[in-house]
Amino acid sequence: MQQILYRYCIYPLFYLVSKLPWRVLYTISDFVFVLVYYLFPYRKKVVLMNLSRSFPEKSERERKKIARDHYRYLIDSIFEAIKKISVTESVLRERVKVKNLDQIQQLYDQGKSIVVVMGHYGNWELGGARVNIEAKHPLVCIYKKLHNEIFDQLLFDIRSRFGTELVEARDTPRSMLANRDRTTAVVFLADQTPLLLRHAHWIKFLNQDTPVYQGTAQLAQKFDYPVVYFVVRRPKRGFYEVDFELLVEEPNTVSDLEISKRHTRRLEQDIKAQPELWMWTHRRWKRSHQKPKNVASID
Repeated sequence: MQQILYRYCIYPLFYLVSKLPWRVLYTISDFVFVLVYYLFPYRKKVVLMNLSRSFPEKSERERKKIARDHYRYLIDSIFEAIKKISVTESVLRERVKVKNLDQIQQLYDQGKSIVVVMGHYGNWELGGARVNIEAKHPLVCIYKKLHNEIFDQLLFDIRSRFGTELVEARDTPRSMLANRDRTTAVVFLADQTPLLLRHAHWIKFLNQDTPVYQGTAQLAQKFDYPVVYFVVRRPKRGFYEVDFELLVEEPNTVSDLEISKRHTRRLEQDIKAQPELWMWTHRRWKRSHQKPKNVASID
């Protein structure tokens, strides 16, 4: 029944919305912003608390401005993700520019798969689609299923439209083993809270003790895949810039902690430069109080 509802009602509705002109979508986005920020606040206390702890040096007025800008961006990014259902390749090329892809292409030419680390920062939906058009590495993105099956299917269809392959987080090692003979880019959202804190590094991130997955770095070492940082910045509304940076070319020459530190610090640097683009509604530090007393956070 749910599949019938999705196929004949939900997906067609979202497809029709995606066909609206960009300017109309942004007008609707402005209206929704007023609803979720002023009239029916969505996790506003969480956002302001996160900002207060992350930027204690900023004034309350400055943090509230970041919060407003974040909600505006957040709603924009939702409508931009919907737009991806019908957006053309030519429009993606116009709206999303790619920088420093050449060094990644060189790794492909050398027959090297890579581990790509990124955060909940910028519009990774449009950014990933744009990279799929140009990059030689097929993108294999690690994701967590949503509890709502209909919206999980919708996101799956949106994310896979330009060829991205999606793998559930629990199947990551098995997928990487199965793809050992292919040259791929395995993409991790590396700023999520680990389920098992005993399998986490504790790193000072945005002024707070923060658990960081060991697994991403350890998988890069196990398969000997270079580690690449991926970011999607927004120069102006509706336009993005994808950038790559090779963090570790030979992962077995450094510790997994060092790999984790490097991608955490790069994400922190981008967040400080354009804080409204990070997912402040995410309860990133909800389990920080569970940090073992005998474990020091790494600066």
